[in-house]
Amino acid sequence: MERVDMERYDLPEGWTWKKLPEVAEIVMGQSPPSSTYNEEGIGLPFYQGKADFGELYPKPRKWCSVPGKVAKPGDILMSVRAPVGPTNLADTECCIGRGLCAIRPSGDMPSRFLLEYFRWIERYIADMGQGSTFTAISRRDIETVDVPLPTLAEQERIVVRIEALFRQSRAAREALERIPPLFRRFRQAVLAAAFRGDLVPQDSADEPAVAILKRIQAQRKALPLLDTSALLDLPKEWAWTTIGEVAETTSGGTPLRNHPEYYHGTIPWIKSGELEDNIISDAEEFITGEGLKNSSAKVFPKGTALVALYGATVGKTGILGIDAATNQAVCAVFPLNEAFTAEFITYWLQYQRQKLIDQSAGGAQPNISQRILRAFPMPLVPLAEQRRIVARIQEFFARAEAVEAAVAIARRRLDKLDQAILARAFRGELVPQSQ
Repeated sequence: MERVDMERYDLPEGWTWKKLPEVAEIVMGQSPPSSTYNEEGIGLPFYQGKADFGELYPKPRKWCSVPGKVAKPGDILMSVRAPVGPTNLADTECCIGRGLCAIRPSGDMPSRFLLEYFRWIERYIADMGQGSTFTAISRRDIETVDVPLPTLAEQERIVVRIEALFRQSRAAREALERIPPLFRRFRQAVLAAAFRGDLVPQDSADEPAVAILKRIQAQRKALPLLDTSALLDLPKEWAWTTIGEVAETTSGGTPLRNHPEYYHGTIPWIKSGELEDNIISDAEEFITGEGLKNSSAKVFPKGTALVALYGATVGKTGILGIDAATNQAVCAVFPLNEAFTAEFITYWLQYQRQKLIDQSAGGAQPNISQRILRAFPMPLVPLAEQRRIVARIQEFFARAEAVEAAVAIARRRLDKLDQAILARAFRGELVPQSQ
């Protein structure tokens, strides 16, 4: 949202500038005793801040049996404590806490006229906020707001026109919001086709996966046989295996935080939150050689496949685009004897993420151990075919990303369009001055 310059600008003939107290009553919220709160619907709906706001009207989560400050239907509710500036419209009598104020238009002024004006100047209101712990504005701040005022008839025409244009922009926004879920399903469909063997043709010249598996097994101690009875049938040249049968896994570590000399070095240090099914070309934090030496952290080479073992991004993957160390919540996966490429294993884990998480341990937040990861099944595919599959997946995903980028641009343009509509409205350019 662009900041509105609130120096008084030239108004059309018949308009005038007014201070907010000249056109509206201001009611500052007050928090009633917590003993009067309830979730059973007893008393008035109780709103405390932006967390209670909807698109236009607030949504009650609590009620107050002994309300202090009360807003009336049609009042503009404005958040006055972090965040400062967001607004809603009261659709019923309600109790307001210290995080809100109610702005009650005087006379016959349409509530929507004043609401949309405050939505236009939201950034200006936000910039009034002061405070070191959290930002807030006072009654005195709010009383300084200037309001451009046309005739009542024009106020009503402006509201009608804004609502009509916003209906169109909402319809466009809703259409755009339907696109991301379609592309999530599209990506899953691409991965499903890839791991059924339907995305690229098989080539009889490729070394069969069974041959790769035999070479690896000849160099390792016997591993438990994989029960494939519940797994999908694979193409002829593919074979089921487990990640642990064809790869080595290891995790990193965290240097002690109470040793500042271990941090702010030159070694990129990746945390699980940085894994977003992406190529990792930078790090949020860097450690020193001393930090590396005095912890379990280790530097993995560029091209290493990574998996988040726990945290908010559990099951997410990444591929190092740089040499980097990781913390203990990140597992590195190294193929044995060129069993697979980093891209192939990360696409497989993206496709199977929920099944992998379903095997995890933990309470509120799931944890994937290296033991679980190593026991997880994967299809072993001829290496040349893997590369063809990866190239085809990347081709489809690139097309999806191009459309998603266009959608993001369209969203930003809609946001700017809404602000442009409001700018024209409150400069007297949206509807004719006389009728």
